[in-house]
Amino acid sequence: MVQQRDKTICGIVTVTDIGEQFITLSEPFLLLEQIENHIRKLLDGKLSLEEINVVLDSSKLDKPISDLHDLSFGHYVRIIENENIFKKLDLKIDRKIFIEMLESTRQIRNEIMHFNPDTIKEKDLETLRQTLNFCTF
Repeated sequence: MVQQRDKTICGIVTVTDIGEQFITLSEPFLLLEQIENHIRKLLDGKLSLEEINVVLDSSKLDKPISDLHDLSFGHYVRIIENENIFKKLDLKIDRKIFIEMLESTRQIRNEIMHFNPDTIKEKDLETLRQTLNFCTF
């Protein structure tokens, strides 16, 4: 049941209400997971671990990188920012635009995962949707 501030009943919570709330809360996490999966797929088999460790300066990392799943989203951005790596990926997209999208996504991801998972601005949600669409090239 739904109550007003004065505790009077003003409606019921329906299955639709619960479903809509679930979508609202889970969509950012699902979009981020899909984006990360596409980036891993983009990098998989195209770079050696040695190349990745050189770009990330593995001596400054908390733990060794032995798999793409060991990387953070920030690592993905730094790898793709590297001009030589980007050329090696042979993407037919604008490097600057792609990096800007990934950086925006990283900032939104950090906000959701570390600071405020309950609310996301509609413009940030749209940024995630656009990044996912862009990553599926």
